[in-house]
Amino acid sequence: MLSACSTKKNKWNRRVYHNITSHYNAYFNGNEALKKGINTIAENNKDDYTDILSVFQLGTKEELTSAIPDLDRTVLKASIVIHKHSMFFRKKERIKWVYYSYLLMGEAKFYKHEYGTAKQIFRYIVTKYPKEKVKQDAQLWIALIESTQGEYEDAIAQLDAIKSKVSSGQVSKESYRMLPKVYADVYIKEKNYSAAVPYLKEAIARANKKSEKVRLLFILGQVEQKEKNYKAAISSYLQVLKKNPTYEMDFNARMNMAKCYTGGNSKVVIKQLQKMLKDIKNKEFKDQIYYVLAEIALKDKNKELAIKYLKLSVASSINNKKQKAFSALKLAQLYFADEKYKNAQAYYDSTMLFLPKSYPDYDKLNQRKKILTDLVNNLIIIQTEDSLQTLAQMSTARRNKTIDGYIKAEIALERLKAQQEKERQEKLQFLMENRQEEKQLKSVTKKGNVSWYFYNPNSVSAGRSEFQAIWGKRKLADNWRLSDKETITFDDESDTPGDSSTTNQTKAKAGNKNNNRKSRDYYLQNVPLSPALMDSSNARIETALFNVALIYKEKLLNNPKSIASFNELIRRFPHGRFNAEVYYNLYRIYMLEGNKGDARFYKKKLLKEYPDSEYAKLLSDPNYFKKLQQQANQINRLYKSTYNLYINKHYKEVQAKCTQAKHEYPSNKKFLSKFEMLNALCVGTSRDTAAFIKALQKVVTDYPNSEVKPKAEEMISLLQNNKKAKAEDGNIKSSSLNKTEKEEEKSIFVYNPDKTHMFLILADSRKITINELKNRLSNHNSKYFGTENLTISAIPINTNVLLIGVSNFKNKTKAIDYLKTVRRNSSLYTLVRQNGGNYFVISEGNYARLYRSKDIKAYKTFYRKYYPKGK
Repeated sequence: MLSACSTKKNKWNRRVYHNITSHYNAYFNGNEALKKGINTIAENNKDDYTDILSVFQLGTKEELTSAIPDLDRTVLKASIVIHKHSMFFRKKERIKWVYYSYLLMGEAKFYKHEYGTAKQIFRYIVTKYPKEKVKQDAQLWIALIESTQGEYEDAIAQLDAIKSKVSSGQVSKESYRMLPKVYADVYIKEKNYSAAVPYLKEAIARANKKSEKVRLLFILGQVEQKEKNYKAAISSYLQVLKKNPTYEMDFNARMNMAKCYTGGNSKVVIKQLQKMLKDIKNKEFKDQIYYVLAEIALKDKNKELAIKYLKLSVASSINNKKQKAFSALKLAQLYFADEKYKNAQAYYDSTMLFLPKSYPDYDKLNQRKKILTDLVNNLIIIQTEDSLQTLAQMSTARRNKTIDGYIKAEIALERLKAQQEKERQEKLQFLMENRQEEKQLKSVTKKGNVSWYFYNPNSVSAGRSEFQAIWGKRKLADNWRLSDKETITFDDESDTPGDSSTTNQTKAKAGNKNNNRKSRDYYLQNVPLSPALMDSSNARIETALFNVALIYKEKLLNNPKSIASFNELIRRFPHGRFNAEVYYNLYRIYMLEGNKGDARFYKKKLLKEYPDSEYAKLLSDPNYFKKLQQQANQINRLYKSTYNLYINKHYKEVQAKCTQAKHEYPSNKKFLSKFEMLNALCVGTSRDTAAFIKALQKVVTDYPNSEVKPKAEEMISLLQNNKKAKAEDGNIKSSSLNKTEKEEEKSIFVYNPDKTHMFLILADSRKITINELKNRLSNHNSKYFGTENLTISAIPINTNVLLIGVSNFKNKTKAIDYLKTVRRNSSLYTLVRQNGGNYFVISEGNYARLYRSKDIKAYKTFYRKYYPKGK
């Protein structure tokens, strides 16, 4: 016996010993652990019945957590067999449980989702043991891994190779049963459903477990349903029902059978579904039942009833987010088809809240939601402004009476909410008391210690369902019972329409905006009671109407609604800002529809009323846009050459080029604003501060909508602060200056520690990404200085270097404190150091001096002297 323990010699007694001991000790225990792990994964696996079930239950990483100890035990036991019992002589393994232990190890790694490691193990088996049946077993698992990873062609090639070996008896019984399942898995994932059907039937015939057979029958029914082979699908589902499946599978089989209804006499199907609705066991599945009823109503061409059922489906959905998304999506599509865009937008919005991002049309649906949201927002502007204008046109007495009606309705709504809240609390209290009595009863009748409620997963699950049925999904927070977290009371007599004390209190809390919906001031605050406010209101309506018409035309491709909106815009604003573009768009729509008469009408109106507009020129000259593009290219080249001259400090030539641009391209406001800014910067290098400010103000005045206006305004502000600082500097008596201060007079910079300061970074775009730096600064400010009114600016010094500034620090100390927080923020400071560490604090007056002089070296000398803590 002692000699038989050795694996060094190829003896009969030793082979027998190691085959027996490896099989019935380590291998047996490892195999049992694997079975247990697979069963645990299957038990934890939550099937998604809205899609075809997976042939193999692999679970998510979260679901397989509890199975990992068993899978690790499998790997350990397999390793023991391999290391202690292997007898490899003459290129052949004499202990067959060694290579089956490799297989066992590979399977355990597969179920742990370690597909790369598993594949390596199976490939090792194929290479190491080419003449054993285990080779085909390993190839089969490789095919399953390739199917899981989406490598379908490679998987099919592997399966075909194994299939050719079946007739020669080279495939084990386990692989023979598993082979059609893997084929079916590949074809289902590939969405080749017709190819999957015969393999599913074959897998059902070979299955040796009832649970496996039932699952495959259900999948077969789903695949046949996808193929619209409804009779075959119903037959498969009936076979599922005969085999006493789990309640969830039973329910979904019945649901799918109802979905297979193709028209005709629907009474029997509806009666069955109505019966299921009344069954208390189906409380959590009502959303699915209503959805199927809606589908039947649509097949019966009863759209109104379908919409009713879909709304009930959305409202009754508790835990099934995917079903809620599908029901909302179906509603959105129905409303969209009927051109009821407001309703469609609301349900598309709900859809995107619950729809998984893996859904095939997710991006397309999200884009539609955004378009409809844009449309609805503009429609709301029109509706709101019209309502406000209606109030403005009423007499004071009638207006107040109307507003008082709104207030009464608001109070009634609050009372209703309070009553509903009270009823829900009472209902929850009743349920909790009943549960407590039930718990006490169990503690009396049950022998031994009563397990704690939260140790019982069934009790917790039931409690969660009851809670959500009453309260819906609530975040863990104080006052979670209240939907709006506001205390509702009706005892305060000051809560009457127009009460001044309430209004004043509300204004004190909310600033200038009145948020008290039970105050007249709340409704009056946006009413356009003056001519100026009425003009602003009309401008908002005009813009919104134009946006609505364009959305209908260009994004929803609904020409009739677009025409109606354009005509409404012309009716309400016959000499409006957008009329030239409106006429052009109407001309284009009618030309596309072949209505040449109306197209000619709007073309004539455009050419007559707006002959100098771009749209009139486009109709007169088909090459107009091409000429515009050529002009844009020319002015762009001129600007680049002018900017290079500015960088090289050829300021007179820059100003000459700016004058040239004004003469040659008088209508191109976008580029002319940039030329004007360059001209102002040139003035700043050669003239006094007053002239510089005047040049910058011309940029602001002449180009109010340009992208350079904010920078010009910021520089004006800095220069004005600089003038104040100089005036203050002039008040310092020369007699009080000590030797150090007299030396400082040689520098252009002035030390004012109590003045407003900035934190400044000299950002080099060749070393770092400027936008990334600005984003990290913004995140830093939000996280650590959210309550402070800090602003971030970026002004270029030359082609590569920008001054990135954080402004509004009260004094030097505050700025230095901020600088220290930047050093402590590793994410931000890493980027600052990568930039070369060029950062410091500076007063706003010195910032203006630094920008004008560009003398970084001089400021660094000044900084080292007066800001030692900022080094």
